[in-house]
Amino acid sequence: HVTMSSRGRYVAGLDSENIIADLPGTEPGVIVVSAHYDSVEDTPGAGDNASGVAGCLALAEHFVQHPTSKTLRFVCWGAHECGLLGSQYHLQERAQRRALHDVEAAIALDILSDGDRIGVWSGGVELTAELASVLTSVSERFPVEQYPRGRGETDTWSFAERGIDTVMVLTLPYAHFHLPTDTIENNDPHLFRASLTVTEHIIRHLDRRQTSTDPG
Repeated sequence: HVTMSSRGRYVAGLDSENIIADLPGTEPGVIVVSAHYDSVEDTPGAGDNASGVAGCLALAEHFVQHPTSKTLRFVCWGAHECGLLGSQYHLQERAQRRALHDVEAAIALDILSDGDRIGVWSGGVELTAELASVLTSVSERFPVEQYPRGRGETDTWSFAERGIDTVMVLTLPYAHFHLPTDTIENNDPHLFRASLTVTEHIIRHLDRRQTSTDPG
């Protein structure tokens, strides 16, 4: 027996979809790993954010072979550049169905290959302190810098508003952000690989972590 359902919201002039795939774990809890797949007009979007989508796909392939205990939910968001509409709708819809209780943390991959260092934004306080030790010496070639969670520039913000721990991985200083020069040639594959190594360590920590978060 197969049950199919279709959920959505009409927005005049826009046509977008979220792509969602679950890699089931053996224990309770869901960790969301996501990236947005749209880019702004007049830019190739290699760093922002084809690199994030490629990172999601690479991590999914890796964890198929090296599974976690908790479920990993890989999401590619639509309509990010229109005001985070894809992630906002997803969280609103799941909250209305009270289907967020199992989500323990959400990670956003937003530019993984444009710059000379790796930035990690996280919240809340306990997770940030935990990651300070996890991220020590993770990347030998590129420095890893920690920052407090910001104003909601990326798709984890809707999770944060509901009390869910969040992490954003973004390389700095992303000199080609929203520019026609955001091409493959101006993105560093070595930085991309280092960003994935950092993200894998974060996911492994979240998989081992005990949390009492229950956003409802």
